[in-house]
Amino acid sequence: MLVTVTTAAAEDGRLQVKVSVIDTGIGISPGGVERLFKSFSQVDASTTRVYGGTGLGLAISQRLAEAMGGRIEVVSSPTRGSTFTLLAILDPTPDAPRVGERTRQATATLTGRSVLIVDDNATSLRILDLQLTGLGMICTTARRPQDALALVTGGLTYDVALLDMRMPGINGVELGDALRQAQGATDAPLVMLTMMGWRPDGLESSFAAFLTKPVKSVVLRDTLAAVLSGMPLGPELSFASTVLPLPAGQQPLAILLAEDNVVNQRVGELMLNKLGHQVEIVGNGLEAVDAVRTREFDVVLMDMQMPVMDGLDATRLIRAELAPGQQPFIVAMTANAMADDQETCLAAGMDAYLSKPVRAHELQAMLAKVGAFISHRSERSEPGSNEAAALHIPPPPPPDPTGQAVDEDVLAALMTDLGDENGEIRSEAITVYLTESADQVTRLVTAAADADRATVATIAHSLRSTSKLLGAANLAAVLWEQEKLAKGDAGDLTPLAMDVSVEYDRVASSLALLVAG
Repeated sequence: MLVTVTTAAAEDGRLQVKVSVIDTGIGISPGGVERLFKSFSQVDASTTRVYGGTGLGLAISQRLAEAMGGRIEVVSSPTRGSTFTLLAILDPTPDAPRVGERTRQATATLTGRSVLIVDDNATSLRILDLQLTGLGMICTTARRPQDALALVTGGLTYDVALLDMRMPGINGVELGDALRQAQGATDAPLVMLTMMGWRPDGLESSFAAFLTKPVKSVVLRDTLAAVLSGMPLGPELSFASTVLPLPAGQQPLAILLAEDNVVNQRVGELMLNKLGHQVEIVGNGLEAVDAVRTREFDVVLMDMQMPVMDGLDATRLIRAELAPGQQPFIVAMTANAMADDQETCLAAGMDAYLSKPVRAHELQAMLAKVGAFISHRSERSEPGSNEAAALHIPPPPPPDPTGQAVDEDVLAALMTDLGDENGEIRSEAITVYLTESADQVTRLVTAAADADRATVATIAHSLRSTSKLLGAANLAAVLWEQEKLAKGDAGDLTPLAMDVSVEYDRVASSLALLVAG
């Protein structure tokens, strides 16, 4: 697959942007091309099982393009592949800096300069190393603060240091102080890597800049170039604190989020970062077990239904393997809000239970109660308790009686929770939802036709939680009925599946217009 992007002058000083995606796959017949942009239209019924169907993805993409004054075209023939082209007319950004010149200036400043990178997360460390090596910098990396100190004491010098804030044993602030005092250390500037929306007070004189993880390449480049050249940071690089205040005496928590749904992962990450906590994300229960084996977490937010290994089995393994003093506080998270679900969670060894979708103030209230657990973790003889009843959050309200596809008030409340001041998070969340859910609905309809009850139940459960999260209460209600029917022993799944597809089409159209508008 090859993606190309070109621009050309259009009327009134605007630009025509052309994005082409060339796919060397099986190709499409002329008759198939005509049906491509229709909801749930398959070019060939057999490709649903062999190559996947087009579902709603292209139909939604075409609507998004048209809403922005553009269009999508396709040229294809059997056995020769396809070329999809997006054409859009866009206004140029006023007074936009020349990207090429800015890049050359930053690269010239960074080339040949040395940087010390300290981060206990191996993946993050590797990415930073690759990013800065690619900019011509000479990188020295360390996963442990003690290793970094040993290098500096042994004579290592550097022009700038990148220090992760949250590390075991010694945090970024303490490491910064130790580096300044270490033999052979210089007064080279320090840059802190921190979680979104959180920074300790009073560190402006100690650190030259603060970067939010994960760090975008351009922001990393421009920040280090500004720091090394002694130039002030531009407004786009300044730190804007949107964090909610932590309760008195509470420290940021190390949290593991075990969740297979991409939308829920992203929303959970943003919400936890804004609440002032550090989060690591895994996609299933087995990965959660592996994570707690190698790193100590204060809290595990455990989705109940995940592929490979579900939340219940993962919790049982964690409780069986870890010593009492190493046990995390485990919170069950599920779209179900049934009494027997809560009892099942407790029996598996979970400490608390939250119903999806979770609001920021609910999550904050629950995490505030974890402090007492953390301080007495070593005294805990048996994991699991009856605290879940006190921490249980009531299920969300029933479907919207007005019949609207998306309740924009619910969506706005979520964005407030996430600190979405300029609409970027909303656009990202909706785009990810539409991308993921279009395929989910297609697979649900196909599975219903095949009487594959297990697949229908799994998809309905996953899609229900994210739909409810974004304010699509009526779609969530239909999916709940679909899930219950699929978990039963009898009943035709197809009629409800078609109801899901019809309601989803309304939701997708509403969300697409919100992004375009």
